[in-house]
Amino acid sequence: MGGMARLILEEGGEIRRFKLSQGKLTFGSGDKATLTLASEDVAALHGQIEMGDDGAVLRVAKGVMPPKIGGRPVQGAHVFKEGEVVSIGSSRLSVEYDEGEGPAGAAGAVAARPTGRTGARATGRTGAARSGGQVERKRPKAQRSGIPGWLTAVLVLAVIGGLGYAILGKTADSMGNNFDFDVRFSQYERVKDEDPGAARKQLIEIQKQELTPAQEAKVENEFLLLGDRLASLDDAARNAEASNYLKMRIFDYAEKFDVNEDRSYARLFVKRAEKFMKDYPTHPDLARVERLMRRAKIAAVESEPAVFRDLEVEVKGFTGAKPMDFPTAFAAIDRFIAETNDTEAIAQAEQLRAETRQAELEFFEAQLDLAAIVYDRSKYPDKFDPSRAVADMIVIITSVENPEFKADAARRITGITEIDASFLRGYKRQRPDTWDEMMKVPALLEFAKANGLEE
Repeated sequence: MGGMARLILEEGGEIRRFKLSQGKLTFGSGDKATLTLASEDVAALHGQIEMGDDGAVLRVAKGVMPPKIGGRPVQGAHVFKEGEVVSIGSSRLSVEYDEGEGPAGAAGAVAARPTGRTGARATGRTGAARSGGQVERKRPKAQRSGIPGWLTAVLVLAVIGGLGYAILGKTADSMGNNFDFDVRFSQYERVKDEDPGAARKQLIEIQKQELTPAQEAKVENEFLLLGDRLASLDDAARNAEASNYLKMRIFDYAEKFDVNEDRSYARLFVKRAEKFMKDYPTHPDLARVERLMRRAKIAAVESEPAVFRDLEVEVKGFTGAKPMDFPTAFAAIDRFIAETNDTEAIAQAEQLRAETRQAELEFFEAQLDLAAIVYDRSKYPDKFDPSRAVADMIVIITSVENPEFKADAARRITGITEIDASFLRGYKRQRPDTWDEMMKVPALLEFAKANGLEE
């Protein structure tokens, strides 16, 4: 079996279709998911859909909210039946198979599918007709009604005219003065807690109508409240992602190295803490980070000029382990050389620069190798994951200074056809700093503008 189908996503009043072929498609609310779902009940990487010989198989990660079919939770792997609707939070997924593909359809699924498709199902032929037989339907004999033909024709035209007037009048009325603010606002209120993204779209549609000043004020207030809610959800997701960095590069680092005594380590710690506080201003552990930073500042003695050991510790600290920050490392080298008169220290700094350039190249090549593993379907079919490949490329863009490396990564991102622009939308919303770095690369900026993500 060829294994071709279309995945249909219904979310926030919109319907999107995606081609499914042999391989895996991951879904979730995070930026590493191939398919991004907007429902707040969806985990960052909620699960995957794998297209195989038996059809599209749904699998979800451990500990996440289980999908539901007809209100009943689905446990374990599940093969999508034709037209069967699987609910994940407020998102609805279904699969439409090509002729002859997939398992048997769900009850009533074929009848529920949209008309207009070519082939046996669209024409209403039975299974016998598809296999070469013919099904004859006898036309019932017309019965004479006793009403003259001319009168019948007049009555039919009158009925058609009346229906046409009623339909056109109703359509014009609904497009014009039939807008009911209270009804539309009630619809918005029903979804604003369950799906803030869909609720925002409803508010936008309401705002397009002719509103009274009181209604306009009410809508504007809801925009503010909804914006705060969306921002808080995004902050919570970003703060959760920062927990590992916080533990290893802030708290564990403070215990492993004596940041209250050693000047070089104290200076690096202060820089890390300041960056963390700037990047995650709503993190729940911010007060603890600030207390540790205040103590370390005493040992850092930032009023004194840096010596080479200070520079070496800082550069290694920002480039020795992920997340890499080569721009900060090179800026520190430039600043040190500009501020010192020690010729020996300058020579050491230039040598450190050369070593860091080599480390940047090795990091770039290693990230390309990681992306190749998850994007080479022929060599690593079990690891095929385009979203991971894109994420690996974005790490290059945000970590290196070399513009050629950034441009190369951007070219590869825009060449991955298995994802659409909605995948990148998660970066813009949840990681604005990362998005800003991405938009500094011309190829990605052009891609974002072409897909309506930037103006």
